[in-house]
Amino acid sequence: MHEEAGAGLGVAAFQRGSVLLVDDDEDTRGMLAEMLRRGGFSVRAVPDGLVAIEAIRTASFDAVVTDIVMPRCDGLELLRWLRGGALSMPLVAISGNGPDRGALYGKAADAMGADLYLPKPVPRDALLSGLDRLIAEQTGVDA
Repeated sequence: MHEEAGAGLGVAAFQRGSVLLVDDDEDTRGMLAEMLRRGGFSVRAVPDGLVAIEAIRTASFDAVVTDIVMPRCDGLELLRWLRGGALSMPLVAISGNGPDRGALYGKAADAMGADLYLPKPVPRDALLSGLDRLIAEQTGVDA
């Protein structure tokens, strides 16, 4: 099931941008989607990289926030697909897996062109301000 923009979850009066959220864990996906919506972002939430690729092919997003470790098509594969094409939208990689809380995955994502890496649990302010900065850099509009 896809979670669409708004969905009556306390959407801010303004929109900061549209975000494609990718995470295989339903609870985490729901929590992050609500965090982003409450922060003023329009959100489409999907469970893996394959569904994300289809979403990107059929809709426009200002940024992608993706978990790194997922079945079927993980965040690194999604990042490789994005950076291998003509798509330059900002990508925030997140992970909490591994003995180092995902730091090794974060280094891999950075090396592959992720714009920002955040460990789980994702700090709200770091995610919102990071997205503001990245979208502003992409669009040339001050955050």
